Amino acid sequence: TYTHTQLTAKIMSRTSREEPLRTTAAEWLDTMRDRYKLADVGKAFRCCLNWAAQTDQPISSQRPTQNTDDSPSTLLLLSATKGQWKWLDGTLPHEKYATSILIDTCMDFTAKGGVRAEESIFKIIRCKNNVNGGKDVTATVATVDTPCLGAQLAISVAQTSSSVSDDSKCGCDT
Repeated sequence: TYTHTQLTAKIMSRTSREEPLRTTAAEWLDTMRDRYKLADVGKAFRCCLNWAAQTDQPISSQRPTQNTDDSPSTLLLLSATKGQWKWLDGTLPHEKYATSILIDTCMDFTAKGGVRAEESIFKIIRCKNNVNGGKDVTATVATVDTPCLGAQLAISVAQTSSSVSDDSKCGCDT
């Protein structure tokens, strides 16, 4: 086993991109970050991304509505691993607003499914292995025996926090 500091240092590095989102989508990510005590909005985004990749959720390639209120109008700096970006870009390869569409998909899923749907995105510790541009995604719900360092870190943090249950943070970032 690793200490919290060792795990943090071993987790795969991330790449940041400025992504266009609708204001309501950016606000929703803020709300999910606060509600599930995630480190930042980028973590909420990665939870959505991991959930979509691992559950084979259909991601619509339909562009966001182009009226002034609904078109992507906010640039948000988000970080993910190369594999996560590759998966998203491979899922919607010609889509300028792929990140926005992903967040819209998560928002729609949680709006229809309520708290249980939200928890399936933000409360399950997941580990994503072999992410390769939308191919070879192996999804597993993480346990303390999971070899995924990011999941081990999430479990470690959850176990040391009295206000958070052992399944309260979404998947690993690798």
